[in-house]
Formats: sequence, structure tokens, C-alpha cells
Amino acid sequence: MFFVEIDKLKNVLRLTFELNFDEEDAKQCLKEVEICLPQLKSGLKILTDLSNIKTIASSAVPHIEHIMDICNKKGVSKVARVIPDPNKDVGFNIMSLFHYSNNVHIITCPTMTEALKGLFVKQA
Repeated sequence: MFFVEIDKLKNVLRLTFELNFDEEDAKQCLKEVEICLPQLKSGLKILTDLSNIKTIASSAVPHIEHIMDICNKKGVSKVARVIPDPNKDVGFNIMSLFHYSNNVHIITCPTMTEALKGLFVKQA
């Protein structure tokens, strides 16, 4: 299960992954991101919520990689990811699939509140 949302005003793409994320979810998520992405400007921010993810199917990996490729081409400036438990293997395994460009600032936070705050704090 997943949710894709955008905030045009703040130029944010929000990806929420919940429960079991399978290949069909990944295909549909890719389609939704392809629809939403043109509505955002270059320099967009991505908020990835992995708070309630349980599993991810290995067959979903190529679709997740494609999502990140098109986000990189659009121009990602900052990524905030919510992983409540740093020892949660699923969360870190999923995030290791996300291939951001080298110049993207990535933060990991235990709560959505911290992630949102960190997403909009200016980098030093």
C-alpha cells in the first residue's frame, strides 16, 4: 500500500509506504509519480514516510528505482525520510534502493514533525 501526494506551493512530493508494498503497488506508484511530477518545479523536496511499512517485494525494486530516476531528472534538492526505528531493517533496506544524485541533501528523522521541520530548514 502507498500514497502519493504533492504540495505545489511548497514544491514537495510525499511518498508514504504502508504495510506490504508489492510489484502492483510499485507499478501504480510509478504511474502516480509520473502524473504528479510535472506539476512540481525543479529543486523539489521529497518526503518519504516509512513509518508503517512491513515488507517490500523484490519485484517492486525496478519500479522504485525508476521513480527515483525520474525524480533525479526533475531535480531533487532535499529528501526527508521518516524511519521511527533506526533498527528497522525494512526501512533501511528500502531506502538503500533510493538512488539520489550526489548533491541531494538527505535527512532521516524518527517522526513526521521532525522530518517536516528538517525539510524546510536552510542548509549551512
